[in-house]
Amino acid sequence: MVPHDGHAAATRPLGAASQLVKGTCLHRNDAVIRPAAAAGACVALEALAGSCKMAAQPLSTAAEGRPHPRRKLPGFVGGAAGGFVAAFALQPLDLLKTRQQAEAFAGGTPRARPSILRLAREVVAEEGAMGLWKGTGPSVTRFCLGAGIYISFVDVLQGMASSNTATTAFVCGAIARTAACTVSLPLTVIKTRFEALKAHEYRNTFSAIKQIARAERWSGLYRGFGVTLARDVPSSAIYLALYETMHAQWKEWHGIDANTQRGIKETFAFGFLAATVTTILTNPFDVTKTRVQVPSTLSGIKEAPGLTGCFRVLGHVYRSEGMRGLMNGLTLRILRRPLSQAIVWSFVEWSRRGREQEQP
Repeated sequence: MVPHDGHAAATRPLGAASQLVKGTCLHRNDAVIRPAAAAGACVALEALAGSCKMAAQPLSTAAEGRPHPRRKLPGFVGGAAGGFVAAFALQPLDLLKTRQQAEAFAGGTPRARPSILRLAREVVAEEGAMGLWKGTGPSVTRFCLGAGIYISFVDVLQGMASSNTATTAFVCGAIARTAACTVSLPLTVIKTRFEALKAHEYRNTFSAIKQIARAERWSGLYRGFGVTLARDVPSSAIYLALYETMHAQWKEWHGIDANTQRGIKETFAFGFLAATVTTILTNPFDVTKTRVQVPSTLSGIKEAPGLTGCFRVLGHVYRSEGMRGLMNGLTLRILRRPLSQAIVWSFVEWSRRGREQEQP
């Protein structure tokens, strides 16, 4: 068999880029390229080069001379890639949803809910078209990190389970989302404030972290942690149980072997349907989360409430505004979240697929 040198060609440009960044780390120290950022980019490029080398290098051949399937990409890669695409593409819907929820109670007083078109026109008129992508930095970072951690935990937990039932998926989804929320919540708080406020004092994500920690202590970065878990953990548990069940039923109805790789079209459709159900069920907690996480000058909530305090906020919304208040922003969430989940899981299933063995 002729030796395969494709990996050398695949990794040579990345190796050169890594050396370039290393040189930048040593010789540049200006406002454009900072040493810490350059060092991080260097590490990332070296890791990517190693991954490309591993993916391009052929594995040992089988007895009959056919290559084994390529290694599957780590779950973190698929989740983070899908999170990046979904967060960037759908950021305008997320911003409008947050603005709609925030302006409905500006100053702590319930107001008439602004329409989606009116909000969009106001943002474009006052902040320009790019104003619709305000908060993209923390949003993309949060989504990439959160989705990557979530999928990694799901892969590990499902691999440890003896069977892949709906109950197993429910438990795996709940544990994985708890871990992802714990790590990414500070970015969620910052994202919400970037989106809710037309003008804020934060220069960037890192500036926001320092200012919130200084003004509200570190607990300010975990403002609304309880209600975020109350929204995301049941949502992810129900979502994963529905998603896995729909895939299993689809294969059973069509006589497809359970171990057959999942199709991207089915994955997108099932992800969209499962997310639509969970989005409707958890919208009251999303409304409560927004009210708790925006600055007190906008929400009227002076102290960051714990879990019981968040449920009191939810009860107050229901008493003062009824179910209409708890369903504020639902239309925009239904437009965004099912699409987001469908995109993420399509990337995840793509990353899990191994190349079929070549025929002799």
